[in-house]
Amino acid sequence: MKKNFYLYTFVFFFAFAVQQSFGQGCVAVKNMSSCSMNWGEEAKGFQFSMNYRYFRSFKHFVGTEEQVERVQNGTQVINNDNSINLGLSYTFNNRFSVSVIVPFVYIDRSSMYEHLGNSSPATPSANNPNYLRFHTQSQGIGDVRVIGYYNAMKDYTKGGLTLGFGFKAPTGNYNAKDYFHKKDGLLLQPVDQSINLVMVGLA
Repeated sequence: MKKNFYLYTFVFFFAFAVQQSFGQGCVAVKNMSSCSMNWGEEAKGFQFSMNYRYFRSFKHFVGTEEQVERVQNGTQVINNDNSINLGLSYTFNNRFSVSVIVPFVYIDRSSMYEHLGNSSPATPSANNPNYLRFHTQSQGIGDVRVIGYYNAMKDYTKGGLTLGFGFKAPTGNYNAKDYFHKKDGLLLQPVDQSINLVMVGLA
C-alpha cells in the first residue's frame, strides 16, 4: 500500500509540474484514441474499438489576441473535421497489450482568400468583391498508429497505471489535393496544411 502511495504521488506531481503551456499553431487537429485492455487474472484476447469525432474550427488568433472581427465580418476560415478511429487491441495478459489504430478522415475547409487570386485573409480583393466562399476537402486514411501498453501495477485490484509506447506509420497522404477556384478556371493543387491527412493523423 505504501509503495502504491509513492507511485501515485509521483504521477500526480509529474502531471501538474508544467507551469506554462502553449497551444499549437493553425488548426492541426490531433485525433486521439484511448487504449483498451482487459483486466483480471484471465485477461486475454482481442477487443475492437471505434470512436467518432467532429471538430469545427472558425476562430482566428494572432498570438493571444483573438481576431473577433473575422467572425463578425464573415471572413473567417471554417474547418469541419469528421474522423473515425478504428482500433484493434490484443491483450496478452493483465499487464501487456498492443493496439493498432486506423483513422479515417473527411475534412471540409471553406474560405475566401485561397480562391480567385485573393491574397488577404481579412478582406477580399477586387477578384472576390462579393465575398464568395469556396470549399476544399481532404479525405482518406490518416497515419496508422501501433502502440504497446504495460500495466505498471502488478496487483490490478489496487488500482491501475498504464504506460504506452508506440509509433506512427506515414500512411496518410501528405500531398492531398483538391480543386481551387481561380480567375481562369479550376486548379488542382495541395490543400491547406490544416486539413492535410498527415497532420490530422497525429496522436
